[in-house]
Amino acid sequence: MVVEVVSKTPKKVRSVLVVGHNPGLERLVEKLTRKREELPTAALAKVTFELDDWKDLPGAKGKLEGVWRPKELD
Repeated sequence: MVVEVVSKTPKKVRSVLVVGHNPGLERLVEKLTRKREELPTAALAKVTFELDDWKDLPGAKGKLEGVWRPKELD
């Protein structure tokens, strides 16, 4: 559902922030990157895409640029 909503974002928008909780966010990151990541409470994952238009998001493979977990931050 999140992918479908984001795919309706206007083309001129360059970045989208999705906020949610688990297990949904872990599943979303895995769906977008085909990589499994543990996302504890308050974690942040950055996924990038090479897309010309958000409508191309369904089926696209994203790149997991980083994961930031609260315990790893000072």
